[in-house]
Amino acid sequence: MTREQVKEMGAYYLLWASALLLWETAVGTAGGGTVRFWPTAGFCLGAAALGTAACGLPGRVGGKVGAVLFPLAYAFYGTQLVYHDIFGSYLSLAYTAMGGEAVTAFWGIAAAAIGRCLPRLLVMAMPMAAFYILRRLKWLPVAGRAVDAQLALLAAGLAAPVVLVLTMPLMGTGAGTPAAALSSTSATIDRRAEQLGLLTAGTLDAKQTLVGSSGVRVSAGLDLTAGGRGPKNVLDGMDFDALDQATQDESLRSLNQYFASLQGTAKNSYTGLFQDYNLIVVCAEAFSPYLIDPERTPALYRMANEGIVFRNFYNSFPNLTTNGEYSLCMGLMPDLSRMSFAVSEENYLPFCLGNLFSAQAGVEAKAYHNNIGTFYDRVNTHANMGYDFSAINCGLDMEPGNPTSDLEMMEKTVDDYIAEEPFHAYYMTYSGHADYTFADNDISAQNEDLVADIQGSEELRAYWACQLELEKAMEYLLERLEEAGVAQRTVVVLTADHFPYGLPEEDYETLAGDAVEEDPFWQYRSSFLCWTGGLEEPIVVEDYCCTQDILPTLLNLFGFDYDSRLLTGRDVLADCTHVALLKDGSFLTDRLSYDADSGEITWRGEGDPAYAQELIEAMENQFTVAAGILSTDYYGYAFSTLGLSDGRTEREHHASYADIEGTWYEDAVEYLTSLGALSGGGTGDFLGDAAASRSAVVAMLSRGLGLEAGEAQAPYTDLEEGLWYREPVTAAWAAGLLPQEETSFRPDDPITAEETEQLLAAAAQAQGLEHGAALAGEAVTRALERQAAEGSALEDGILSRGGAAFAVAALLEEVEQLPS
Repeated sequence: MTREQVKEMGAYYLLWASALLLWETAVGTAGGGTVRFWPTAGFCLGAAALGTAACGLPGRVGGKVGAVLFPLAYAFYGTQLVYHDIFGSYLSLAYTAMGGEAVTAFWGIAAAAIGRCLPRLLVMAMPMAAFYILRRLKWLPVAGRAVDAQLALLAAGLAAPVVLVLTMPLMGTGAGTPAAALSSTSATIDRRAEQLGLLTAGTLDAKQTLVGSSGVRVSAGLDLTAGGRGPKNVLDGMDFDALDQATQDESLRSLNQYFASLQGTAKNSYTGLFQDYNLIVVCAEAFSPYLIDPERTPALYRMANEGIVFRNFYNSFPNLTTNGEYSLCMGLMPDLSRMSFAVSEENYLPFCLGNLFSAQAGVEAKAYHNNIGTFYDRVNTHANMGYDFSAINCGLDMEPGNPTSDLEMMEKTVDDYIAEEPFHAYYMTYSGHADYTFADNDISAQNEDLVADIQGSEELRAYWACQLELEKAMEYLLERLEEAGVAQRTVVVLTADHFPYGLPEEDYETLAGDAVEEDPFWQYRSSFLCWTGGLEEPIVVEDYCCTQDILPTLLNLFGFDYDSRLLTGRDVLADCTHVALLKDGSFLTDRLSYDADSGEITWRGEGDPAYAQELIEAMENQFTVAAGILSTDYYGYAFSTLGLSDGRTEREHHASYADIEGTWYEDAVEYLTSLGALSGGGTGDFLGDAAASRSAVVAMLSRGLGLEAGEAQAPYTDLEEGLWYREPVTAAWAAGLLPQEETSFRPDDPITAEETEQLLAAAAQAQGLEHGAALAGEAVTRALERQAAEGSALEDGILSRGGAAFAVAALLEEVEQLPS
């Protein structure tokens, strides 16, 4: 190893280390965040060694690797910066399909965030620019260096993370420490980023998403359910010893032992207070308690001061509707490392209101959403909770908008159930969604005149304007209940999915007023409105509570049979320990508040460090237990094993395309979706009458057959990197399904019947189907005939998307019948 090699590789290392530390600081401090220096720096120094070693691989491989690695690393940090600017949290790999959908669906929000982040993005681009300039000037080697230089550098660079891991216990081992973030099986990318840096957090998040955790490990600790005398809200047949004997799964056994250590919350004077009442639950998009005003929002003000009044309610989530909605509906914290609702779709959910109203009250529960029903796959997740679900393109007669009217949704749905007591309806609203501008928000523009007198920025007034649509909706709902004479027997619950992250913080501070100085968690302070016309005087509750506590509180109030040990939320009216738990692990109780970011504990009276540590560990258990219930389908296992239920009920599963119902190609699209040949993506529409592109049909067939591209490189000059169809088209070419000599693929051209027949015939031959050419011809002919019968407006010989799906599905069904 020469001195020149040492200098060159040292320059690479210095550049990588500087870039990573700059990126960590730029992203970590955005929005007022902090960076824990030693864990972040230690792992960055190790990563810099790996990056340098990769750039020094033998031959020109190292040069090519470096040219790709640097922009990829910059893209990772840049994406996280923009995502954090929008949502106030980092993007988990598990969210890139459905959580990322929330960004792409509202591109205006993303564009504005990029604009806000542009100065930091430009500063962050400086090391990448330096990388290319120094290579151009040949101050950095383009070709690889000696192996001994690589090994020496790697050994020296990896010393930092090794020393870090060895010294990490010196910084503490309890919850909220780097050691805990490193070893936890349920920590989120946000909590890991705070303790370990974003690079390490992203690596652990990717491992957790792609490989999964090593299992659920939870130890019994502080029993948050303990307190109160008399009968408990537990199920008599829930025998945890029997459940232990029925499984060898260590995750299930760990959960059994944890639940067995809990007493369960006691029934109380409010148990069954609303038995046989009607129930309407509203999850309000980006709603804030600071909007409630006797003059401007009289209906919401009335709801906030009548019925049961929860003075210290906190919404656990700063962002992502799906997390807040999940916690509200499940009585559990979501597993923040993935899309929990999507995972729950196949689980047994005995404690959801829709299923309980059906099972114990014989009620057909209704659920509504005034956006596309396939967004976050609600058409399936909400059906699994026991709801007859309606949304735009899923049975709700409303036109799409940006956003749409909550009032119109109420006007078109109340008559579905109001005359059929008892009833239960659930609403996920949409009018309050960002962007908060009069130019880009339809509802804000519609209500602009109503907020002309409000002082503040356009964003603040636009936020007020769109939330006034919720006020109109609730005013209409209460009027209809009173006109029908059922208000005295109806409970209306309203809470938010998350606080309004789309509103600039300075504007939210203006809206919140004095609360900003009075409450360090003022952004999370929210409303659990529990209104009924059946109480003469309001019931005021001072206990601290949060989103996951709403479901168990309602289950107790309505007198449902449930097991309070199996939910991480608690009945707020029970005599037990009450905690408002927030997404990042921070929490508030009547004795203390804990800031997980800083580790600071603020006491309301005399302090007790041992008790505080017990609470911190108990909150960590909340995340671990909730994630374990989800990942193991614990309810399905427990109820079926003990014979308490069949475990689940049959229900129709909808493809993720709302516009195929009743079409002649519906079954084909359903079949292709089940094979993974179609993604069932987030727009809600399949557009089956439109012309099918060559790329779409080849992708359907390639994915349906499970073809893989491997190392193959198709010769097509128009098959660009990064395009969604590159992989399936390359796989089809590698399998010999496409002409081998052509250099142009023409991905966007409409596919002809002749081309489709040739493609299917090649696939049939490759799969060993007898009479494959005849089968392909018959499938395409039948598709064309069905198109014509339905009055297709396409040119002769051009297949529609529905026709192509029909033909591809017909062939794949034949392939499926082949002996394995």
